[in-house]
Amino acid sequence: MSQEIKRTNWSRFIKRFNTHNLYRPVRLTFSPDNSHSSELSDRSLFLGFSLTRAGRRIDGLEIYTGVSDPERLGRPAVSVQGLVQIDELTDDEGNRIGLTIASESGQAVRVTFDGEPLPQQVLIEKLAYSLYERRGAHHGADLTDWYEAEQAVRQVTEPLLA
Repeated sequence: MSQEIKRTNWSRFIKRFNTHNLYRPVRLTFSPDNSHSSELSDRSLFLGFSLTRAGRRIDGLEIYTGVSDPERLGRPAVSVQGLVQIDELTDDEGNRIGLTIASESGQAVRVTFDGEPLPQQVLIEKLAYSLYERRGAHHGADLTDWYEAEQAVRQVTEPLLA
C-alpha cells in the first residue's frame, strides 16, 4: 500500500523518516526515464534523505547511504531533481517499508528496507577497515582509523537528522 505525503509536510516527514530508519539495510531501485528500472548494486545502510531547494521551493531530494568507501560516504547515492511526489509504502500490517519518489521528468526511485536498523558500529567497522586497507594494511593505527570512521559517519548523519 502507498500513501502520498503532501508537499507541505515533506520537510517534517523527511526528518521523522530519517530518524526512524537510520542504519536500516536499504535497497534502491530506480528508473531514470520510467521505461526501465535498475537496482543499485551495493546494498548498504540508510543514512537519510536531504531535500534540496531552489530559493524557498523544494525542488529535489538526495538519498544518502552508508558505504564502505569513505570518499563516497558524503555523496548522495541518488539525486532526484524536479521532485513532484513522495509516497510512503507500508505492508499489510501497516509497517513502514519504504518510499517511492517521483520527478517531473519521469524519474522514479523506490527505497525499500530489508530488516531492522543495525548498530552504527557495523558501518564504522567497514569504514575503518577500508581506511586500514587504503593505508597499505599496515598495523598500528587501528584507533586512528576507527576515530576517522566515526567522524565521517557523524559528519554525514548529523545534518540529515537535524
